[in-house]
Formats: sequence, structure tokens, C-alpha cells
Amino acid sequence: MGLIQDVKTRWNPTFDILTRALRLQAYIEQWISLATTESKYGQLLLSQEEWAQVQEATILLKPLSDYTHTISTGQHATIYNAFLIYNDIFDHIDKQRKHIRKLPANAAWAARFLSPTKAWHQMFQKYYSRTGKQSLIYNLATILDPSKKLALYEDRGNIKVQDPAMNHENADCIPYSEYYKYVSIQGTHKHYCRGDPVTPDASVT
Repeated sequence: MGLIQDVKTRWNPTFDILTRALRLQAYIEQWISLATTESKYGQLLLSQEEWAQVQEATILLKPLSDYTHTISTGQHATIYNAFLIYNDIFDHIDKQRKHIRKLPANAAWAARFLSPTKAWHQMFQKYYSRTGKQSLIYNLATILDPSKKLALYEDRGNIKVQDPAMNHENADCIPYSEYYKYVSIQGTHKHYCRGDPVTPDASVT
């Protein structure tokens, strides 16, 4: 097992790169500290604070990676998952922004994570607002899915999330159901009305 290089033509390479680096952290530090490599690569050795930033970045990016795999590896239409995906991503962003604000004051780098999450939130608001034009189709697709029916509109805790098949083959990927359980345990945030689009210019603090 080695480090993963960036591939601009693939989805989620940043998440894959950072996740693998975290898994190999001890080996990376040991290799850089060797006498034969320290003089050449010593400046690449990350501090514990920098590793903490890497971990925070993977937490932020994980749902995007998981949902990308879920949608792209399927062989059938996935429109019935649209509202669930949007709702979870919005919740995830809100939860992580609150988490970042609670980090210790000496973690000066934390503030730099707030700006990208705000932009991320606004980008998804823009795309989600477009579902309003075809809200009937999205709602019917969600309701007609046997695994959801009206559960998404009543109690999200009743929804069973299925892990993408590739997650069972990728040692770096934690099954999404485990992450979903974590989100459910931590509590829910604002739920967005399925029939009403989110206003694109809604403010995010």
C-alpha cells in the first residue's frame, strides 16, 4: 500500500489522498526521519497541528465521496435519493461549521475552514433550488421508492442507508451507514422542505 497521487480527471481525489496519508502517517513520518531522506524531504514533515487539519478536511469531504460512489456505481436511476443526499449534506455542513467554531482558540487554522464550508453550502443551495422546477417528479420518485415511502417526510431515523458496494472493497472507506448513525446520534439540524427550493442567496453565517 502506498500514497495516492492526484488525478484531475477523477472525482474525490483529494479525499482519497488525505485519507490514505492519515492511514500511513506513522510510516510517512518514519521514512522522512531516516538519515538518508531527512536532508532532502525533511521540510515535508507535517506537524501534529497540520495532521489535525488533514483529519478535519477528510471529515468535511467524506459525505461527498460516499455519495459520489453511491450514485456513480449504480446501474439504475438514483433520482429517488436526491432529497436524502441534499438533506444529509446540508446537515453535515451545518454540523461541521458548529464543530469548527468550538475548536480550541489556539487552533488558529480552524477559521480558514469556515470560508470554504460557507461557499460549499451556497453552491449546494444553488443546485438544490433547481429541484423546485421539477419538485413533483422528485417527490414522487422519493415516495415511490419502497425503502423510503413517506419516511423521509416524517422521521429520518426510520431510513435505512445502504452502503455503496465499493466501500466493502476499499479499506480506506468507512461504510456510510456508520457515519449516518453518528449523524443521527449527534442530533438533527434544519430540515429543508422538499417541495420548496432553497433560496440561492440565502445567507450562511
